[in-house]
Formats: sequence, C-alpha cells, structure tokens
Amino acid sequence: MALSNTADIYDAQAFYNDKSRYARTIEYIYVQILLQREHLILWLPIFLGIGIGLYFSLRFEPLYTVTAAVFILAASCWVLFWPYRQNSIFKMSFWYLLTAVFLITTGFFSAHTRTILLSAPVLSKELSPIDVTGRIVSVEDLEQERLDEANTPERIRLSVRQDGVYKAGDRVRVLSGLNPPSPPVLPGAFDFQRYAYFNQLGAFGFTFEAPEVIEHHEGGAGLRVEAIRSDIARRVSSASDAPAASFLTALMTGKRSGITEQHWEAMRDSGLAHMLAISGLHVGMVSAIVFFVVRAVFAFFPVIALGHPIKKYAAIAALLAAFLYMLVVGSTVPTIRAMLMTGIVLFAIIIDRNPFSLRLVALSAFTILLLLPDALLGASFQMSFAAVTALIFFYEQIRNRWTKLYSKAGWFRRFLLYFIGISMTSVIAGFATGLFSV
Repeated sequence: MALSNTADIYDAQAFYNDKSRYARTIEYIYVQILLQREHLILWLPIFLGIGIGLYFSLRFEPLYTVTAAVFILAASCWVLFWPYRQNSIFKMSFWYLLTAVFLITTGFFSAHTRTILLSAPVLSKELSPIDVTGRIVSVEDLEQERLDEANTPERIRLSVRQDGVYKAGDRVRVLSGLNPPSPPVLPGAFDFQRYAYFNQLGAFGFTFEAPEVIEHHEGGAGLRVEAIRSDIARRVSSASDAPAASFLTALMTGKRSGITEQHWEAMRDSGLAHMLAISGLHVGMVSAIVFFVVRAVFAFFPVIALGHPIKKYAAIAALLAAFLYMLVVGSTVPTIRAMLMTGIVLFAIIIDRNPFSLRLVALSAFTILLLLPDALLGASFQMSFAAVTALIFFYEQIRNRWTKLYSKAGWFRRFLLYFIGISMTSVIAGFATGLFSV
C-alpha cells in the first residue's frame, strides 16, 4: 500500500475490498498517527527521559561497551530504515516504534556517558585535620592523613570562616577537616551523594585557619566567569547595606549563601522563596529589557528603523544578554531551561515564526536531558517544566476564546481579564509544582 503524497491517507481500494477487523484497526491507527504528526515532537523528551530513568533505576552499573553497542545498533537501524518509512502503513508504524526505541537507548547512553565522564574520587571516611592544596574554582561568603593522587577528590567544598580575599583561580593551601558526601536522610529524600557526584565534589569540610595563597592564576573561561561573579558580589556588598546586599547578590550572581536563615524563613512563609531561584522570570526580564531598549534606540533613527529589521536586531541583542546573564548567575538547570526557551522565542522572532507552543517546552527539555541527563532526577527540572508545560497548555486551549473576549472588552473588562489571567497563572503553576513538592 504505497503512499504517493500526504493526501493519500490510506489505500482506499485495499480497505474497501478487505472489511476485516484487522484492516479497520490498522486503518484507524494509521489515520490517528497522521493526525498527530504535528505533535509527535512532544514525545522526544518523554522517551529520552524513560531511557535516563531506566539507567538511574538500575541496582548495578552496566558495562559501558554494552551500552555503546546497543546505542550504535539502535541508531544504525533507525538511519537505515529512514528511506522506507513512508512505503506502507506497517513500515510507518514500525519506524515510529523504532524511533521510540532509539530515543530510549539515547537517553540511557547519554546518562551512562555523563556518569563515566564525571567519574572522580570521593572521600570514603572523615579526615581531620588535613592540609589541602588546590585551585579555587568558586568562592561564596559564609556566616593529618594523606591521600594518594588516585584517591584525591577532583573538587572539595570548604567553609572558610577566617577573613581574607580569595579569587577564583588562586592556588591555596589550608589545614582542613573533610567529610564524605552524606547519603539521603530517608528513602526518596534528596540524594546529596548523587548531587555531589555529578558536580565532581568528592568531599566537604571546613578550615582551621585562613588559606595560604600559593599562586595567583586567572585560569580558563570557567574560572574567568567565576571571577566576574565574585567581583560583582564584592561590588554589590560594598555599595549596599545588609540584608539588601545579600538579596541583590543572589539576583545578580546566583550566590545565595549570604542570606541569613531568618530571611530565608520569611521568604518561605510569604511564598516568595522561588524569586531567588534564577529562572524564567529573571532571564525573561533581562532579555525583555534589552530587547525593548535596543529596539527603542533604533526606532529613534528613521534611516535605520525604515531600512532595517530592527526587531530582529533587538532579538539578537536580547539573546546575547540572556546568554551572558546565564553564565554570570551560575548556569543552574532552571536558568539553562529559561535560557533555552528564551533563546528559541528570540530565534523564532528572528526567522518570523510563532514561538509560543508546547514545542518550545519539548525542545528545551530534550536539550537539557541530552546534555545533563542527571537533571531528570532533580526537583528543579521537574517543577520548572511542570509549571511551564501546564501554563502553555492551558493558554493554548483558551487562546481563541480569550482573544475574542479581550478584543470586544472595554478598559474595565480588560483590567478584569488581566487580573483573572494573573490569578489563573498562579493557580495553575502552583497546582503543577505542588504535586512534586508534596
């Protein structure tokens, strides 16, 4: 039953000649697949997540050679079968099934690969006191056994209570007390050992004395960005008084360690603690400010405004600003998700496409899971995408009716519709994230 073009949904003659239940079932399945072809992209992160979840649910570590071989086999079958996917109903259905298997194996392979790449020694027992020599990769302000090279952790996190000025890239020596990462306090609770592993943190501890700086070194791009973050934090602290400085530092650099427990409790009680997690709100504000300011500046010059696509120029500037802001605030999972979604929106503006759809969410989730598969197990990824998916789905369903109501409304009714929209946004986002927080 060959398919000549999109209009040939199925071979009508074959099905009219064969009235069997089997033929009607195949017909129904194929028609449903064709009707859903525009939405199949939404399944990409789902099948990828299934493979990632399968890997992390194993009680043993599989052989990487076996994982790689299965991935290569699935990829080869998927590529080889690609030219024949539209030859018949059966081949089209089989190709979709093969695509699902390929995505699952890709997720499994991605998670296994990242686990192998980030493999680093982890402390197995408490060491205190001990001299530590290393290079500072991040600085946050906070209120003698020896290990051989093979067992020395890649990174450790130290609480330094002594006064001193330290910069990312400095090589230091300090007498410290170290502890291995702690396991979950109860089944299903936050797994700090998994968090430490995928951040290559092999030990945690504190210092008995002020670190001795052995060498000043700026390091690579990552350390340079961290140095910029620390410099911004110092400038904010010197220009503002506490506690405002700690909140400004959190919003501008993502460093939240300076906020006292008392203020954290106040933020949680008022329901505003999420405001300090750099995500869509913050990245959106930065990109929106840059977008409208750049566009307004270009609009002041008629030669540029009438002869050039200033909206696209503004989108490019906003995209660059959002990317730089993501680097400065630490590139956490919510920030990366917000950056990807903002980037897709701005890119859609550049190529004259409508960016607001569930495809935007699916592509962002797929990209994050492919690059950071361990993010699937974190509440940050789950709650962030749950809220965004629920909101976009809800507003896609009511878009036409809402537009009609808004276009025919007066100023009072428009204000009322705006208030209802804000309220519904809070209810929907709260319900979607509440399921995970419970």
